[in-house]
Amino acid sequence: MKKLGTLITALMVAISLLIVPVASASAKDFTVDAKAAIAIDYQTGQILYEKNSRQVLPIASMTKIISMACVLDALRDKKLNWDTPVKISKDIAKLSQNTELSNVPLQADKTYTVRDLFNASIVQSANACVMALADKVAGNQEKFVQLMRQKVKSWGIDNAHLITTTGLNNEYLKQWQYPGTKDDDENKMSARDMAIVCQHIIKDYPDFLAVAKKQHVDFNAGENKITMENWNQNLPNMPVAVKGVDGLKTGTTEQAGACFAGTCKRRGWRIITVVMNVKDGIENKQARFIQTRRLIDYIYDTFQQKTIVKKGQALQEQTTVKVPFGKQTSVDVVAGQTALCIVANKTNVNIDVTASPLEAPVNKGQKAATFTITPKGCLGFVQKQPTYTLVAKQSVEKANIFVRMWRHVQNAFS
Repeated sequence: MKKLGTLITALMVAISLLIVPVASASAKDFTVDAKAAIAIDYQTGQILYEKNSRQVLPIASMTKIISMACVLDALRDKKLNWDTPVKISKDIAKLSQNTELSNVPLQADKTYTVRDLFNASIVQSANACVMALADKVAGNQEKFVQLMRQKVKSWGIDNAHLITTTGLNNEYLKQWQYPGTKDDDENKMSARDMAIVCQHIIKDYPDFLAVAKKQHVDFNAGENKITMENWNQNLPNMPVAVKGVDGLKTGTTEQAGACFAGTCKRRGWRIITVVMNVKDGIENKQARFIQTRRLIDYIYDTFQQKTIVKKGQALQEQTTVKVPFGKQTSVDVVAGQTALCIVANKTNVNIDVTASPLEAPVNKGQKAATFTITPKGCLGFVQKQPTYTLVAKQSVEKANIFVRMWRHVQNAFS
C-alpha cells in the first residue's frame, strides 16, 4: 500500500506539471522568458504577441535563412543546380573540423553537391557548408554578404547588421572578417525583422521549408554517409515536439544566447514565432523550444482566424459604389479576394472602406474600392497593413450625352 501511495503521488505531480503550462497559457500577463520575442500571423503579418520586438540583437545562425534565400535565388536564376559540384578549400575544410561550431566534416579538395551542402546548412546548421556555398555563388564571403544585405533590403528591412554569411562571431572568422568590422562583431537584427524574413522564406522559397521540416537528413551518400539530426526540437517525434511545427531555424552564440525562429500550422492557420536570447538557454538546451511551445499554445488558445468576407461576396459595410454618369448611377460591389483577420476570442473588428465615384464605363471585376480590417486591440503589423479590394459585380455602360449633360446641370444646382 505504501508503494501504491507513492506511485499515486508521483502520478499526481506528473499530471500537475503537464497541466500548469496549459492553464497559464491564456493568462493576461503571459510573457516569454526571452530578451525579445514575437508571434505573427504568417499571411497578414498581424502581430499577436511581442516583447522588445524592435530591439536589434544578435541573431546567430538564424542568419542562415537569409543565406539560403540567396542560394535559392542562384538556383532559380540557373547560375547553378542541385547537382552542381562544389569544391572545398583547405581553409573551409579546416573550419569544418572545429568541434566548437555546428558542422559536418568536409574534406579539402573534395567536391560536394549543392543539395548536400544546402541540406547540411539548414538541418545541421553547418557553418562551413554555408561558406562553401557562398564562395560558389558570389566568389567570396564579402560579396555574398552584400547579396544578403540586398536581399533583406528588398524585403523592406533597413536595420539589419549583416557581416557574415553564417551568423558566426568574427572571432571564428579572422581571415574572412568583413572589412571595417570588429573582432567581436556579429550579425544583428530585431525579432520583428526576423519574422519578416521568415514570412518571405516560407512564401517565396518552398524548398527551404521542405528541408527544415525533416527530422533527419543524410549527408554525402556512400561510405562516408552521415545522418544529420535536426537541431529543431519542436519537430514531430523530437524531445519538445509541438503539434503543427514544421520549421524553421535555430541560432546560438555567446552574444546571441539561444534563439529560434519557428513556424506552426494548426486549423489551416500558420503563424511565425521568434524567440531571442532565451533565459538560461545556453545551459538548458531545451529552453528555447519550451518557450516557443508556450508561445505557440498561447496564440492558438487566445486567437482564431476569422473570415470577414469571401471572394465574390458583398461586404456589409459597402455594397455599392456610385457611377455618376453611367446608365445606372451605382454598381454593386463584392470582395475581390477572401479577407481574413486574426481576432482574440469574442473580439470585434473595425472595417474601414475607401471608395470614390467611378467613371463610366465600368467593367465587371474592375477595382471599385478598398478596405482594411483592424481587430480591436490589434498590436499592429510587421509591415504595411493588408488592403483588400472590392470589385464591380457587373458592367455599367456610360449614359448618353444628353443624360450626362442633364446630370451635370443637376449637380451644379445641388
